[in-house]
Amino acid sequence: MFGFENKKFGVEIEFAGAWLDQVETTMQRELQGTGIVVAREGYNHNTRSYWKIVTDSSVSERISYRDVNAIGGEIVSPVLQGGAGLAQLEKICNALNAHPDVKINIKCGLHLHLSWSNCTTRQIKNIVKRYATFEDGFDSMMPRSRRNSNWCANISRETSFLRDVADHTGSLREMSRCGGGNRYRKVNLVPLSRYGSIEFRQHSGTTDFEKIKNWVLLMSDFCDASQTAATASGSVTNIVDYRRQGSARAFAEIREIFEANGFECKSSGRNWKIYNANGALVLTVSGQEMFRFYAQGACHPTAARRTRQAGPTFTTGFAQLVESLTGNASDTWMRGIRPEVAAYVAARVTSLATGSQRAAA
Repeated sequence: MFGFENKKFGVEIEFAGAWLDQVETTMQRELQGTGIVVAREGYNHNTRSYWKIVTDSSVSERISYRDVNAIGGEIVSPVLQGGAGLAQLEKICNALNAHPDVKINIKCGLHLHLSWSNCTTRQIKNIVKRYATFEDGFDSMMPRSRRNSNWCANISRETSFLRDVADHTGSLREMSRCGGGNRYRKVNLVPLSRYGSIEFRQHSGTTDFEKIKNWVLLMSDFCDASQTAATASGSVTNIVDYRRQGSARAFAEIREIFEANGFECKSSGRNWKIYNANGALVLTVSGQEMFRFYAQGACHPTAARRTRQAGPTFTTGFAQLVESLTGNASDTWMRGIRPEVAAYVAARVTSLATGSQRAAA
């Protein structure tokens, strides 16, 4: 799996403003002599050996199914690989941008598929867990429209999905059904069943090659780094005891244990966020999930007094979680990311934070 050259990838670039037949004509003219084929066709989920231009329900207007035409749509790549794939992608972006009416609006998105040889369920589990852990980081490099939407929903708060992924014991293809088989998440596992790929849907729409290239490299490096992270950070849904543990609302003992190990706990709405000594988010847990850290009937000092215990009793899973997090306190979402991509991300985060990028950029 490791290394970008060993990965296959594909992109779906959504755009607005231009009639698809005119985009096809412009791109075919611009790509003459390159050997790159672009063709317009009806919407489908089939992988082609060429770049296909199709309608898309989220961005297309005035769709004519008879003429296979519309204003706005998407261009979908064939299977690409490594540096050669990026070189082809750059030519596609230049050709697409040659049409004066092509534009990006808030409805547009950029979808990335990644796959590699001998992919395992453990690798996918690690990626999902780590993305959920560092979702705030990814959000910081996206406009608000891509931080949680109907097309790319949050995963860190979707405990049923995270639990399905953590508990999955079936095949890689069957993993596509985790969380009910919904594909409209930031990390989409549905393509595993048909293409053997994992899809990242969060990036905002763009026809800018540099932005797309950096997103491809970022997610490739992130997937690699996730395989070397021993921590089970990101979700506590793999804690062994899933039973509701009483009705207490105070979690002072939990906070004290984390803080004694060098972590900081902050309340964020209905969730608790745990940060390591470097200020990196390593765990997000809901108040309800906090109960699962406690052994049956021992979730609070009042419960301990009722049972005449000296103090609260915790599950073995909680102790293992603290130990694993402590051993990986240096993990951040930028760990393992090549320096030039990390610099790009830092600049983009700063730009968005200061409001100097457009909402749909």
